[in-house]
Amino acid sequence: MSYTFPAKARHLVSELIDGGWSFAIKHGQDTGLHPYFTVEGIKENRKLMVTWHTRTTGTYRMSSCMGRGDSGGLRDRTLNEALSLVKYWDDAA
Repeated sequence: MSYTFPAKARHLVSELIDGGWSFAIKHGQDTGLHPYFTVEGIKENRKLMVTWHTRTTGTYRMSSCMGRGDSGGLRDRTLNEALSLVKYWDDAA
């Protein structure tokens, strides 16, 4: 079975690159052999982790999105919030 990297994930990676963030894409399978991947971005003390999973639908769907500003811990975010944090971190954090 083949899977396509979602357009919103490509957009997030593009914004990370444009914003000067360091990032990694981690791909794996859960215990049921369902593929997933996580985009993790770091810039200074800021961190963003967004995971897409295939478990429920058979296609990649965002299953988790967390972000942290200059202080404090990670907290749940929507994908739109995450994109805003990458683009406009100082205004949105």
